[in-house]
Parts: sequence; structure tokens; C-alpha cells
Amino acid sequence: MIKRYPRPASVEVYRPYDEQVPTELLDLTPDSPLDYVRVAKLGDTLLGAYEMVRLDQFRFKLIKLIVLPQYRGRGIGVWLIKHAQALAESKGGMTLECEFDGIAPLLETLGFKVSADGAELAWRFTVTPE
Repeated sequence: MIKRYPRPASVEVYRPYDEQVPTELLDLTPDSPLDYVRVAKLGDTLLGAYEMVRLDQFRFKLIKLIVLPQYRGRGIGVWLIKHAQALAESKGGMTLECEFDGIAPLLETLGFKVSADGAELAWRFTVTPE
């Protein structure tokens, strides 16, 4: 029997309802702001989540990105990063930064470039206005 995986497009990504906040998955506290927390779900099944923060008027930073182990390798992480890029852009962001060295090839395919700001090495995606 061939195992079928959900297409990422069938996965819903949205701000979690109060009773659905993945506090343990993202290591959130009960008073953590949820403005830039998103969950990826297929029906009632949690597949992954991300947390982003706004650094200033034009800069956002993706600080946590988690895909549950049993759902990795199916494009869900890519879907979440693309969602974060779109969310940052929709809020007026010009750049999205992150420090995930373990997924460097993936970040490169999604348009991120290595950026050295002082002693800090980060990945930066720059929004290109149409």
C-alpha cells in the first residue's frame, strides 16, 4: 500500500484560537503575544507552527519554526516559511530574518541570503515590491 501524504496546499495555516495555542511546542508562556504565532493543521491534526516577532517598522524575525517529526519531509516547513514571508509583507515588512543554520539549503531556495550584521550572522529575505 502506498502511503499518501497531504499536499501542503491542503494544510491550513492560521493564528491559533486561545484553546489551540501550541504552548509546549513553541515554548510559549500563557501571556505570550500571539500576533505572529501561526499553526499548521490538517483537520484537527497539528502538523507544525511558527513564531515571528516584529523588530521594527520594516523588519521581522522568524524565531521558531517547528514541524512535528512524523510530518517532516513533506513540504510543510516550506509552506510555513512562505506563510511567514507573506505575513511579514502584509504587515509592511521589508525583510524577514532568521538564524536557522540547519536548513541553509532550504532557506537559499526560498530567497534568503546570508547577512552579517556586526558579529551576528543571520539569514535575511528581502521583499521585492512589484
